[in-house]
Amino acid sequence: MAAIAAAVSGNLKEFDLDVSSNEYEMITDRKYLKFFRHALAYQGWGEAIFRSDNTIKLKYIRKTDRYLKYLRLVSKIFCVRLVKKQAMEVLSEFIKYEADKLYKQLDRKVKPKPPIHRLVPYMLQDPNISVSPKFKYGLRQPLVELNVNGEADFGTVHDVQHNVLESNPLEFDPFVTEANNGGKFIVERYIRVKDKEIINVQVASRDQNLFGVVNMEKFQQYLGNLDQDKKISDYFGDLEFIYSLSIEELVAKGLTLRGLWALGLSKDVKVLTPQVMLQRFEITEEMVDFSVEDLQPINIKGETGLSYGLRICYFPSSNLPANQLSVSNETARLNKAFKLKPVEGIQNSSFMIPLINTEIEIKDQVLSDVNFFDGPQAFDLYCMFRELEENEEYKFLFNTAIPIPTYMSIFALYSNFGFQASWGLSEDERDDPGDDDADDDKEDRTDIDGDDAGFDFNLYS
Repeated sequence: MAAIAAAVSGNLKEFDLDVSSNEYEMITDRKYLKFFRHALAYQGWGEAIFRSDNTIKLKYIRKTDRYLKYLRLVSKIFCVRLVKKQAMEVLSEFIKYEADKLYKQLDRKVKPKPPIHRLVPYMLQDPNISVSPKFKYGLRQPLVELNVNGEADFGTVHDVQHNVLESNPLEFDPFVTEANNGGKFIVERYIRVKDKEIINVQVASRDQNLFGVVNMEKFQQYLGNLDQDKKISDYFGDLEFIYSLSIEELVAKGLTLRGLWALGLSKDVKVLTPQVMLQRFEITEEMVDFSVEDLQPINIKGETGLSYGLRICYFPSSNLPANQLSVSNETARLNKAFKLKPVEGIQNSSFMIPLINTEIEIKDQVLSDVNFFDGPQAFDLYCMFRELEENEEYKFLFNTAIPIPTYMSIFALYSNFGFQASWGLSEDERDDPGDDDADDDKEDRTDIDGDDAGFDFNLYS
């Protein structure tokens, strides 16, 4: 109250304007006199007080209840102005929250549902944009089937070529000539193979096209030639099980003090006291010379060596000099890209660029149970597409580099502005402005919902 009294006092001295547009510390630091003075100044000069250091003197005000109420009001206004930036951030989050709830309700309640569920995958189903697309992800119907039946047909995508030097998916594309004009995308599935550092002789001698990125069908056939009782991790990857054993258990299995030092026990320990015996070590099978089959692992590190993959690749248009780039056959075989069999008439048909991809590790299992095409561990196109959409490179490509949603929003905004601008153009909504061409305009209006509410289609021309 003392600060308010001083602010409205008739003996108020001159003071310098000294405040920034976001200086809310005046409130938190309890600089009330400065706050009330500038609150009154804000009513007189508005935003100019944030850009000025002039010396001013406020108008004399009598200390009455009326002006105390006025001061409280202008103080609230000034307080809101000081925290405008923070208030807008909070407001934007509230709007996002409410909009998200609204859009979800609209999505549930609007009927009939739109046939398109995901815009970018739907766009990639256009044969003029992609190479012979056969997948259905992006449409709503498969999702309805999935919710009702627990399974659905999301179509299929291309398998990577087994031998890229002798084949090319563009060979079978009826719209192949579009690749010269604007390039073409292609969606492919594959298996990523990660070999062990020391490769088994039988595995090392496999077909050279079965390294790196490989064709699913060909690799399924190859796995049938290996020992079906062994697991994936026995031939590929660097998967290791981690076990936890106390020093007492290790000693019981025959380890000496020197062996314990090798596992990480401090070399300052010369005697295995009861307290030392309680210490535990995390070990792998390679770290010890005894069997660990009867032990329960506490963790896993490394990879099984096989992963499902889904990627979007691109054949550049003819105006890009990609055919001048040199790529080795080994690089092309490992990636199943960059150097494909040329297609006559298509300038960059041999240069396929992997743009974005996602991979999911295949669960370790005996080879007799491995089936890439059927069963609980089979390739799941729906799951892979959802993983791909979460990829930051995917978001950058289709939200920033090629902003598909933005393009579609332009058409939506155009229609929205045109629709709003046509409100009130019917004679039943408001008086006709008396334009000389009013009678002619009536010929261009049409009836909506069976009444006289006219809709001006000229606004969309």
